[in-house]
Amino acid sequence: VGKAGQKKPCSEASEDSRGISDKTHRAIQRLAALSLTADVIADALGENPEQVQRIMRKHGWNLECAQKICVMVHPSDLRTENKVTIKAVTGKGAVVAMGHVTFDNILQTTNA
Repeated sequence: VGKAGQKKPCSEASEDSRGISDKTHRAIQRLAALSLTADVIADALGENPEQVQRIMRKHGWNLECAQKICVMVHPSDLRTENKVTIKAVTGKGAVVAMGHVTFDNILQTTNA
């Protein structure tokens, strides 16, 4: 955001099911693809809604960062920027992926 930035190491995302079988994990992903909510899926499968929400949120992730990335942003940056740029950079500094997230999407996020 503006001139503010932060770096954190990432690793390959793990499929931590925390007591949920692979079969149930796949069922959650299939039902989520049908636009069902976590509460509806959890009720139908007899699972914990928080676990179902976590599985739905992490579906499709291939990288994870163990700690949230905190950035101190200057107020002037918030007036001139409308998005956060995220870059995946190798240890040698090569950019391998880049994306943007709007402030509106960040502010509307729940259960992150």
